[in-house]
Amino acid sequence: MIDHNLVGMGGVKIGKYTERDTKTRKTHSFLEIDVHAEDILNTREINPERITPHNKNANLVQSLQLLWEDERNRRKQVGLDSQPSQPPATQFIREQQSQDEIERAMFKRVEELQEELVIASQVRILFSFLTTF
Repeated sequence: MIDHNLVGMGGVKIGKYTERDTKTRKTHSFLEIDVHAEDILNTREINPERITPHNKNANLVQSLQLLWEDERNRRKQVGLDSQPSQPPATQFIREQQSQDEIERAMFKRVEELQEELVIASQVRILFSFLTTF
């Protein structure tokens, strides 16, 4: 997946493009153009910085800047801190507990299926032995 730094109704900055003639248009728009992905210039605004302990709250995905700004404004309007805090660790503990329970149930079912296969195999052997006489 490639982040071309495009979001919602934000502007698209382009280099080269080809205008479609009226015969090949797909919509009723005033202008229709074709643009190759490499000619989308918004990608030049993407911050190549990596997340570190010093900038862990930085919004490094530039195409999400408008969404983050909207969220900060929404939080301010309802009286919350504009910067969301980390979720409590208990959520992750519960998630791990749920995953562990699912894994145990899966292993139990695999063991049950293996036992059923052994029984089915023994029945086939017994049936084969009885039909030989």
